[in-house]
Amino acid sequence: MRTRNHHHYHGPSLFSTIGQALNFHNSPKHGLHHNAAAIQSDPRAAKFDVMLAERLSTLELALAPTKQRFSLAWMDQALVLVTTTISEAQSIIPGLECPLPEGDEQWVSEYLEDTCRLLDVLNTLRKVVGDLEHRLLLLHLAVSTLESGHGTRQERYAKARKALAEFTSPGGSSTTWIAVKSCCGVLREMLEQRPGFEKDLPHKARRSFLSALYAAKVVAVCVLGAVVALFSGSNATLGIAEWEIPDSFAWSPTLRALLELVRSSLQHKITRFSPLVVEFAALEVVVEELQAKLGGVTDFGEESESCSVIADGARKLAAVLKSAEEGLDRVRRDMDKLFHVIVCNRNSLLSYLRRSDS
Repeated sequence: MRTRNHHHYHGPSLFSTIGQALNFHNSPKHGLHHNAAAIQSDPRAAKFDVMLAERLSTLELALAPTKQRFSLAWMDQALVLVTTTISEAQSIIPGLECPLPEGDEQWVSEYLEDTCRLLDVLNTLRKVVGDLEHRLLLLHLAVSTLESGHGTRQERYAKARKALAEFTSPGGSSTTWIAVKSCCGVLREMLEQRPGFEKDLPHKARRSFLSALYAAKVVAVCVLGAVVALFSGSNATLGIAEWEIPDSFAWSPTLRALLELVRSSLQHKITRFSPLVVEFAALEVVVEELQAKLGGVTDFGEESESCSVIADGARKLAAVLKSAEEGLDRVRRDMDKLFHVIVCNRNSLLSYLRRSDS
């Protein structure tokens, strides 16, 4: 699906209109507050909030014991959480009051705008994953070359060194990486929108739906912000933990705690120039070790000690490479599923509104 580019869109966001509909108010002193009693009166909204809080807590616990180390497995879990949250929020659609009251069409329009922006970010991240998978092929080339019996040992070692050197050199499409950095700005801009309090929604079902939709978008933006930072190594998304999340939802404290843990973990890694994802860090270490071993070979005889050392290094690289590829494949499939869910939910909402208006 081809999505429009909204990277420079500066109009109102989903948050501003839905925030108005949910009766938020914003003041420099008190931050953002939510009409909790109204939302909690609907058991569906209360259940949604509690379940989301539990999932966020699980995601936080999955990161905390690893001593601030991110993994592709954690990224997988985070993307699954976003997909589940968006799907569950959309399940409240049948309770909407239709046709929509006059003026309510605006939040639908802005919902479509903001989901387009999320799809743009996902498209960029999918390209990044594709670039990474392509680069991992260089490591496959190095391993297969070292394990093959074609050519002299000196020729094989030279070919493997070349593949490893190409892997460690800066790579990937420069256009893609520029787009990744721009994603930081897109997501930050979506979070910086502040809701107002111009109107209230007396209709419980519609209020429940907009409350769940709001939560889903906040979580999606925060998680994608973390994923962008992990892939880009950029600290441009570190400010997400400073955003004033409404404090009256059941999930609010947990999301704030998770964001602070993510922010501090990213800060710890970025300031020390450490690889942000453990699988990539492991690859970096093994590749550097093998490069050093290959560079120190002077005896290319079949019975030389270096021959055994290089073979062990190749086997170790193959094992670490397999782990990284499997994790990256799960993340890619998660992104594909999330993209599909967002598109289908957009279509479902529009179809429901069209049927209800007829």
